[in-house]
Amino acid sequence: MNNKSLRSIPVFLILFSILVMMVLPAMAEEIGIKISIKPSSTIANSTDDAYSATMDPKSVPGGGFYFLKVTIPAGYEYILPASGKTVGTYTMFNKTAHSNQVIIKIISNDTTAETVDVKYSTDYGVTYSIIKNQSIYNMVFGASTLKLTEPTPTTPGYLNISLGGNAGPILEQNEVTLIMAEGTLRNPADPGKYTWYLEAKSSPTGTPYTGHDDVRIIKNGKSHAKHFDVFDVHHPVDASLTLPSGSLTVGITAPPGVGATDFAVSLRNFDEDPIPDEKKGAESLSRFMFIGVDAPALRGISFTARINVSYASVLSSLTIPEKNLRLYRFNDSSSEWEPTLNGGVDTVNKIVYGDVTGFSTFGVLGAVETPPATSGAGSSTGGGGVISAEPYENILKSESYEKDFIANTPVTYKFSATEHGIYEIAVAGSENENDIAVRIEALKGTSKLAAASAPGTVYKNVNILAGTKKIKEAFIRFKVENSWLDSNNLAVSDVKMVKWDGSKWNPIETTELSKDASYTYFEAKTDSFSIWAIAGLKNEVSAAEPSVTQPEATPAVTTPAVTQTPSAGAPPVNLATIMVVIVLIAIVAVVYFKRKEIFKK
Repeated sequence: MNNKSLRSIPVFLILFSILVMMVLPAMAEEIGIKISIKPSSTIANSTDDAYSATMDPKSVPGGGFYFLKVTIPAGYEYILPASGKTVGTYTMFNKTAHSNQVIIKIISNDTTAETVDVKYSTDYGVTYSIIKNQSIYNMVFGASTLKLTEPTPTTPGYLNISLGGNAGPILEQNEVTLIMAEGTLRNPADPGKYTWYLEAKSSPTGTPYTGHDDVRIIKNGKSHAKHFDVFDVHHPVDASLTLPSGSLTVGITAPPGVGATDFAVSLRNFDEDPIPDEKKGAESLSRFMFIGVDAPALRGISFTARINVSYASVLSSLTIPEKNLRLYRFNDSSSEWEPTLNGGVDTVNKIVYGDVTGFSTFGVLGAVETPPATSGAGSSTGGGGVISAEPYENILKSESYEKDFIANTPVTYKFSATEHGIYEIAVAGSENENDIAVRIEALKGTSKLAAASAPGTVYKNVNILAGTKKIKEAFIRFKVENSWLDSNNLAVSDVKMVKWDGSKWNPIETTELSKDASYTYFEAKTDSFSIWAIAGLKNEVSAAEPSVTQPEATPAVTTPAVTQTPSAGAPPVNLATIMVVIVLIAIVAVVYFKRKEIFKK
């Protein structure tokens, strides 16, 4: 082998390693599905729900999906409706064409014989075929099949779908929705969370890709004649819509390019709290609702809807200050309440409002302010949970814990999340109080409640909130990575906690506690909580500044819980290892052949 050939080997190895580094991440791309089950909350034993399961493929295997299986949780009861009534529908929506590519409608034929008629189209609804007298348990239409296994109180049920001919495959540009019509399922009798599963495969023996979603069943616990009403309303999407229940209005603004078209809106009002354990200190107006929209023209397109809820009818019994009322959306994925966008309260017209980009379970909630303590030595008052006005899209992670206050005695709250850098807060209350929550929110950037960014080089932006104003003093203990100090050329004395007082940032007294190989530990002293940042203020402030004690702007209450937004993770270990090894091989090869050429000379 000549020198020219030898020199080409390391070049080839380098090019090959670069090619592998580019290709392997694409090969490692996740194939999976995302599903959504509606309604997300409903009433025990009710038959008034139309259940829908929507599958949105994140990516698909080669050739697409041809086989689907929906798992109906144990506890549901299947009911075949009267002859002529719709049993269910299957649609495969094409996001590119913005219309249903495949439509399958199942209609009850004979309840005694348990047979149905199947009407289907595979050409965007241009033509339909009808197959009559099919068993509900084994429907065959064209080259496709649909088989039902009924759920029981102790065993799950299944819908198995095989898509043949033009009915398949399901590709990335498709969205599939299966709907079981109102009256075909009786909800479980026992309250709780029921998990539905959807499985998709490319072949009968192919790898299954699964998704799941939860439905919360609530007890029928209040003595009302009717716990909710259902309305199917048709209206152009580019106009406001008023639903005649609970003084609730939904105005849907059509996105550009979408003209007037019909869509169906379903509304369920809950007199009983459908999700009683998730509000963390907030209280409700018993104004809960599930809103669903069936609008083919809106699928795959971003849109905004304004929801307005009147609270005038409950004003006389209101225990929540009007200014604290907000409209929340329950996030089924994180099981947390989130504030709606651009939300607020109109105390003149008695309306709570918010903008949404999708429909789910909503509620009007607010924080109850702690009343003044009763007089007398040793008295105590009930504390409260903590809710925040920070928009959920700016919150990276939150932690909240509750403890009892003993007057003038420090109580320590310990925190473990690394996102905010605070490991404990010691608080001394001025009075005895029970169940006082302290909440830390790690923010993605400057708080949306502050008018300006924090000064200096910011290490962390955080909100610290408490369920009481009766704080005598508090010590915030946090840690800063030594590598961050070094990379920003900061001394330990440059690190400060700064606090937003409603108009400007103020540094507070910050002291170094200790240092180890990885972190330097600090303590900051304050007498109230608000919007904060941990920052390096090089040559901007003196080493010790007094705590800020002037009155501060308390954020308005809007959300009892926060969505945790996962950060982008590192590549899988095996993939990273492979890439590193290949690069090292290339480098060693280059060095080896270069040295060999030198010695030959």
